[in-house]
Amino acid sequence: MWVFFGEFLEHMGVLGIVDPGFFPVLTAYVLIVFFCVYKKYLPVGVSFALGHFGCIWLLHSIGIYQAELLKPQHPEAYQMLRSATGVIFFLTFLFLAFKLFKARSERAQVAYTLFAFIFLWSVVETLQVFHIVPDYTYYSYWYRTLSPGTPRSYGNSLMVKSEKMIETFKESCPWDREETRNLAGYLLKKIHFILAVEDLSERLRDRMRKEKREKVDEAILCQVIEESVAARTRANFNSMVEIYVQEFKEGKPVFRTNHASGGEELNGLLPDKSGEKIASFKTKYRWASEEARKFAGFLLEKLPFPLVTDDLSKRLDEKIKEENREKVDEILFCHVMEESFLATTLPVFNTMIKKYVEDYKKDNPVNNKGGTV
Repeated sequence: MWVFFGEFLEHMGVLGIVDPGFFPVLTAYVLIVFFCVYKKYLPVGVSFALGHFGCIWLLHSIGIYQAELLKPQHPEAYQMLRSATGVIFFLTFLFLAFKLFKARSERAQVAYTLFAFIFLWSVVETLQVFHIVPDYTYYSYWYRTLSPGTPRSYGNSLMVKSEKMIETFKESCPWDREETRNLAGYLLKKIHFILAVEDLSERLRDRMRKEKREKVDEAILCQVIEESVAARTRANFNSMVEIYVQEFKEGKPVFRTNHASGGEELNGLLPDKSGEKIASFKTKYRWASEEARKFAGFLLEKLPFPLVTDDLSKRLDEKIKEENREKVDEILFCHVMEESFLATTLPVFNTMIKKYVEDYKKDNPVNNKGGTV
C-alpha cells in the first residue's frame, strides 16, 4: 500500500500524500482508522494493514513537513524539532520492543515487531539527517531529472504536475488584471525547476495581508518571486554544503565519477587559474586548524566558479576585521561563502526575471484597455 500510494504515485506526479496540503486527509485517516480498530469494527487483517500504513504515512509526513515548512526559513528550529522527534521515535521504539518481549500471542508479536521496525527506521533516518550515519537510502534515480539518461516518462510526469500547480496558482490569486495573471503563468513555467509554487503562494498571501492589498499586481508578483527564490537558493546552497561536509568527513576525493556520461572521470575539468586562486586563498589566511584549511580548499574545489572570486576574499577580510578575529574557522568560512554565493547568483536571477518580463510583453502586446492584442 505504501509503495503504491506513497512512493509510486508520488514519483509519477499523480498524487503526493506526504505534501503539507494533505495534512487534513492524514488527520482524518488516522482518527477514523484508530476508532475502527479500537471498536473492532474491522477484521484483524484489515486493521493490521491500515494501522501500519497510517503509521508509515504519519512518520513520513512528520519528516517532510519539518523539512519543507521549517528548514528553509527556520533552520535552527528545524534542527531542534528534528532532534526532539528523533528522541521521541527512539523512546517509542524502546517501548514497542518491551511490549514485543512481553507479548504472548503471535498476532501481537508480529504487530509489535513491525511497529518497532518502523520507528527504528525513523530513528535511522533522523541520524542520517544529522550525518551521524551514512545515508544508504539515497535513490539517485529520482534525482536525475536534469541529467542525461532520465526516464522520459518521469520527466513528463514532473512537467504535468508542474503545469497543474501553476494553473492552480493562477486560479487562486486575486489578480489586478488578466495580463498579470498570464504573466505569472509565463514566469513560473520559465523557472519552475528552481521555484516552489507552494512557497510563492504562502509568501504572496502574507505580503497581501501585511500590506492590506486586495489585488496582486506585476510589481508585487516579481518582488515575491525574487524573495522566494532567494530563500530557496539559500536553503539549497546550505543543503549542498552539508553534503560536501559529509563527503569531506568521509575522506571522499574531490572529483567523482560521472556515471551519467559513461563513467568518465572529472579530473582536469577545473581551469588552472581556479586551482591557483584556491591555493592562494588557502595560504592568505590564518586558519583555526589544519583541518579547517583543508576543509576550505575542499569546498572551493567543489564550487570553484562562483566562489573563487575577489568578492569572497573581500567579505572574509571585512568579517575578520569586524569580529576582531585572528584565525578563520569552518563556521566563519561557511557563513561568508554563503553570503558571497548569494551576492553572486541572486543579481543574475533578478536580471533574468526582468528579461523574461520584457520578452513576455514583447510577445504579448496590450491595447489601451489593458487587454492582450
